[in-house]
Amino acid sequence: MVPQTRGSTCTQGSSLRPNRCFDLAVAALDQHLSLPIQGSLTQTTVFRTLIGMAAMQQSIHSISSLLERSPCETSLRYHLAKVSMDDLEAVNTAILGHTLSSVLIPGKAYTFAIDFTNDPYYGSVIPENEGYIIRSQLKKSTNDFYSYVTVYAITRNRQVTLAVYPVTKGTSKVAYIARYLDVISAAGLTIEALCLDREFYARKVIAFLTIVKVPFILPVRKHSRAMKWLVNGRRARFDEYTMRGKPALHLTIGSVPKVM
Repeated sequence: MVPQTRGSTCTQGSSLRPNRCFDLAVAALDQHLSLPIQGSLTQTTVFRTLIGMAAMQQSIHSISSLLERSPCETSLRYHLAKVSMDDLEAVNTAILGHTLSSVLIPGKAYTFAIDFTNDPYYGSVIPENEGYIIRSQLKKSTNDFYSYVTVYAITRNRQVTLAVYPVTKGTSKVAYIARYLDVISAAGLTIEALCLDREFYARKVIAFLTIVKVPFILPVRKHSRAMKWLVNGRRARFDEYTMRGKPALHLTIGSVPKVM
């Protein structure tokens, strides 16, 4: 999401022109990411090529033949290799939050959401990417995925992405949530409610959010007779439920009957 131009009015039918969206994306990369390049080629040209490649859903191999004045495939790969995943993670929130202060108001409470996304991977697993290849249920003829976790704020019925981080082997779900709580805090925002997808349903996650006193909404799994009774009612209602363990977790379960 980007700020409106001065004098404009926000309407349901308003849209962002492709050229302005493109320029904002390039400006964000140009300001927060540095590529040491010598000669006539500039990092701005590299970034413009990357944004064009993403928008057209093309590969590095094919984009050079589709865009004018774009670097060749060899040059593009050479310069992109100068940026590590650690570098990108360090500037992730700065790039995505390039115009954040003009969209989200510091100190205001928003509803936030955190979810997982799995992108199918059909290549080889090598030492360089081994820590990022996640095994999961079969999807689109593969069990291997590049997975990432996204946090975004919901305002005016729109989503504003604050950060995207890759999923790595051995990292707990609680660690991802804690990292994103830091991102929200660093942006000067407060949490009205935190919405999580079903993959976060775990005792450790619920216990952590209860301890840090973050209000959250999470789809439950019907894993006990009491839970099934709560969610299979014929009317919408809220009920109290106790998740056993040490310590016991006291939850409020909301149920909505299925529409026949």
